[in-house]
Amino acid sequence: MGISEPFSVEALEFKLKNDLTKSQESVQSISRWLIKNHEHGDVIVKSWLRTLLTTDNNSKKKSLVYLANDLLQNGIKRGAPFRKFFLPHLPGAFASFGICDQRLLKSLMNVLAVWESRTVFTEEYVKGLRGVLFAEQRRQFENCVEERKATPQLENESILDESYNVNAEMNETAKKLSETLDDAATTAERKKREAKRKRKKEDRKAKKTKKKRRRIELGPPPETKIDLSKLEQDIIQLAEDAASSDIAERQKLAALPNEVQDESTMDYINEWGSLELMYQLVNRAGKLVGAFTDRVMDEQKYRTVLTKTLMHAKNEQLAVFKHQKKDLKNNRRIIEAFSNILDGLDEEKQA
Repeated sequence: MGISEPFSVEALEFKLKNDLTKSQESVQSISRWLIKNHEHGDVIVKSWLRTLLTTDNNSKKKSLVYLANDLLQNGIKRGAPFRKFFLPHLPGAFASFGICDQRLLKSLMNVLAVWESRTVFTEEYVKGLRGVLFAEQRRQFENCVEERKATPQLENESILDESYNVNAEMNETAKKLSETLDDAATTAERKKREAKRKRKKEDRKAKKTKKKRRRIELGPPPETKIDLSKLEQDIIQLAEDAASSDIAERQKLAALPNEVQDESTMDYINEWGSLELMYQLVNRAGKLVGAFTDRVMDEQKYRTVLTKTLMHAKNEQLAVFKHQKKDLKNNRRIIEAFSNILDGLDEEKQA
C-alpha cells in the first residue's frame, strides 16, 4: 500500500524486519511512510531501537542507521522533526555495536560526520556518540586481553606457537583496532576540511563559469554646450522680472478710472474741455496697457526659448550621466577581477 498504508506497530515492525534493506529506494520508501505518520515518533524510534538491538545482521544494522539518518534530515525539511525522539536513544544504540565489522564502522563514522557537518546534532553530542562507540570497542578489547592473560600457558611453548600463536594474534588485533580508532577519530575533522575545500572550489568555479561581462566601450565623453550656471541665473531673472508677476504694474492698470473703459461715457460729454481730458486719459491708459501687453508677449517668447533650452540641457546631462554610469561599471569589474585574484592567492597560501 506504500505511503498511504495506515500506521500500526505491527506494520512498522514488519517493515523494519522484512522490507528494509540498504538500498536507497527501500530506505526512502519507509522513511516517507514514517514521516507521514510522524505523530507516532516516539513509538517509531522505540521500535527502531528494539529492532537494532535484537538483530545480529550487520547489513540490517547499517540499513537501520541509514533509515535514522533519512528520518532526521528529511523529517526537518518536511515539518516532521524526529530529532527529539532519537536524542535519548542514540547513545544506547551506538554503544550496542561493540567491535563491529570494518565496513559497518566506516558507515557509522560517515553518518556521524554528516550529522556534525550539517548540524543535525550539536558537535558535543556527536562527539559523545563517537565516545560511546569507541568506549564499547575499547572495553571489549581490554576484556579480550585480560582473558588471554588469564589463560594458562601450555608446557610446550613450541607446540603452542606452531598450533596457535596467541601473542601474535593479540598484537595483530590490537594493531588493527588501533588503526581503526585512529582513522575513525579523525574522520569528522577530515570531512569538515574536505567540505570546506569543496565549498571554496565550488565558489571559485561559480565565479569562473559566470557569464563574463565585456568591457563597455565608452568613447569620448559627451560635450555640453549649455552653461548650467547661466541657465540658473536666467531662470532666477525671469522669476524676478516677469511681467505676469509685476504686482506694481498690475495695480496701476487696476487703478485706471472706469471712464476709460466704458464707451457709454462719450454720450455724456458736451464740452470741448471734457472731451480733451478724456482723450488724454484714454491715451495714457492705452500706453500703459500696450507696454504691459508687450512685456507679457516678450515674457511668453522668453519662456518658450527657456523651455527648449531646459530640455536640451536635460538631454545633455542625461548623456553625461549614462557615460559616467558605464565608466563606473567598468571600474567595478576591474575591482572585482582584482578581488578574485587576491582571493585566489589567499586560498593558495592557506592550502
